[in-house]
Amino acid sequence: MFNPLAWPRTEVVEVAVQLPSPAANVQVFDSTGKVIPAQMIRMDESTHQAHLLLSAATPSLGYTTFYVRGAAKAASAASEVNATEHSLENSLVRLTVDPTTGCITSLLDKHSNSEILAPAETDTGGPRKATCGNLLQAFGDKPKAWDAWSIDADFEKEHWDIDKADEVKIEESGSLRAVLRVKKHFQHSSFVQDITITAGSPRVDVNMSADWNEKHVLLEGGVSTQRTQ
Repeated sequence: MFNPLAWPRTEVVEVAVQLPSPAANVQVFDSTGKVIPAQMIRMDESTHQAHLLLSAATPSLGYTTFYVRGAAKAASAASEVNATEHSLENSLVRLTVDPTTGCITSLLDKHSNSEILAPAETDTGGPRKATCGNLLQAFGDKPKAWDAWSIDADFEKEHWDIDKADEVKIEESGSLRAVLRVKKHFQHSSFVQDITITAGSPRVDVNMSADWNEKHVLLEGGVSTQRTQ
C-alpha cells in the first residue's frame, strides 16, 4: 500500500485479493507479523477472489506490505463502528437519519461535543426548521432560450425538496465500516444513497446512484453546516 503524501496516514481501504482456495474469512498481517484489523465484504466462490476492508497504516512518501491468508474465522477484535436502523457512530462522529425523510438530521462532532449540521438558510436550501444533510432538490428547467445548455437566473422559483424516503435500512455493519442505505424517488426517477462511516475517520461519505428519467428538470444535492469552536 503506497502513500504518496508527505505525512503518515491510517485509513480504511477496500481491496480485492486472490486466494488459492475459498475461505469463510481472512486474516491480514503486516511485515512484522502484527495482525491488522480487517473486514470481509464478500468472497467469489468461483474465482476465490476476496473483497475486504483493512485498516492500512502507511508512512509518509512510503509504503507498507500486507499479507492476506484465508481463515475459518476472522481475528477477534472490538468493533470500531456501530450501526442501528437510524444511526451510525464511530469514536469521532455520530449521525442520525430520519426514517421518514431519509435525511441526516444530526451530525455530532464527539471531540467538541458540537452539532455540525444546521437548518437551511435560503428559500431553496430545504426546510428552515429542519435539517437535512443529504438533501436532494429538483428544479424546473425551462430556459427562455438555448434549451440545451442555458440555465436562467430565476430557475430556483420552481423547486421540490425530495424528502420522502421509500426505505432506510442497514446495508452493512462491520468492525471497520457501516452503511445506511436510503432509497427515494421523484416522479419517474429513483435514487439510492449509501451513507457511510469508517473506523477512525471523522468523514461521512454519501455515495449515490440515480436512475434519472426526467425532462426539463435539474437535480441538485447539498449540505448546510455551521461553524464549531
